[in-house]
Amino acid sequence: MTSHVQVCRWLEVSGSLAEARSRNTPFTCAVCWESPGATPDDGSVGDLPYGTPCLILIAHDTEDAAAPSAPTIGQVADGLRFVQSRANDHGRVLISCYAGVSRSTALALGVLAERLGPGNEQQALQQLLQITPHAAPNALIVRHIDSLLRRSGALEQ
Repeated sequence: MTSHVQVCRWLEVSGSLAEARSRNTPFTCAVCWESPGATPDDGSVGDLPYGTPCLILIAHDTEDAAAPSAPTIGQVADGLRFVQSRANDHGRVLISCYAGVSRSTALALGVLAERLGPGNEQQALQQLLQITPHAAPNALIVRHIDSLLRRSGALEQ
């Protein structure tokens, strides 16, 4: 079974899109975390190869909310809303960041938790680790997701 959520490094985005298309399992949308200075506009939406709509979120990979360019709750809300509006509960989603380890896996955890519903946070984490065993979700983004999804700390444990 093909997962509805895939995580990759930024340099692997084009290859992931091409592979999915060749298997006739294209992505419905993508969310790409980038570092400040990498692209001009946070929150911009454009198309990746094969017409895949992509939301760009710009933030450093930091877990300190007070740090300059830290991921904000607004960015995380935008990411979740973008995925839900384009992929609903079953569309395939590609999420990337520079290393494919922290910011991307945190947002992927949020997408999985939202799709599975309250009380299934551990199942969401288990699915994430099946998708990408090297996941080390950014704790600040996970805190934002926990708050947005009203999980009362369940995603942070």
